[in-house]
Amino acid sequence: MARRRLSQLSDWELVYPEQDARGHPLRDQAGNVLGTVVDMIVDTDGEYIDAIVLENGSEYSADDFELRRGGPVLRGVVAGGNPTVPAGYQAGTSPPTEHVPADQGETVQLREEQFHVEKETVQTGEVVLRKEIVTEPAAIDVPVRHEEIFIEHRPVEPRPATRPIGQNPTIAVRLHEEAVRLEKQPVVVEQITVTPHTVEDIAQVSGTLLREDAVIQLEGNVEPMDTRQEPRQSV
Repeated sequence: MARRRLSQLSDWELVYPEQDARGHPLRDQAGNVLGTVVDMIVDTDGEYIDAIVLENGSEYSADDFELRRGGPVLRGVVAGGNPTVPAGYQAGTSPPTEHVPADQGETVQLREEQFHVEKETVQTGEVVLRKEIVTEPAAIDVPVRHEEIFIEHRPVEPRPATRPIGQNPTIAVRLHEEAVRLEKQPVVVEQITVTPHTVEDIAQVSGTLLREDAVIQLEGNVEPMDTRQEPRQSV
């Protein structure tokens, strides 16, 4: 159990501000003032008030007093004496019901547990992007040119030859064509980008909560006026 003073917890506050006993006197059952409450001790693990501290440094457990309209009052304790335990009750059990005049109001505070949600980021998946080499057949059509021989026979008018028969030189005509030489070079044809994005969803968590409810017993000719219109529903 971790105990800290409420004054030292700047980011903490009471769920019900009216339960702040600081600045109020601590009285016993006879009305004697035992001191003024200057601070409250918080159990930070259980998130509840564990004790109160007076100006003289004395601590009183939350089990030893009850909060009333005028401040905290010790249960069954009179200044200068010992705790009074009524017959039929053991120390630590609840004291008997205290009857007060009808013109004095007493407040009973009902408490309940509420969910305190905390979130943390956990990994749920992974996307791995890698490249692999794939071999596949490919073909490409390339236009090429080549030369062909065209032989033309054309008659001419007879004329004296400049050389004797058989002395004409041999004529050679070379033919050419375009040859295709295949080379390969890498080029970028596509780009893939993997980017995570946040999607908001609804996650439902469930649990069991405790709460206090009031049990009112009527005795005699009593007709109370209850300001609560509808019974409280459980969460």
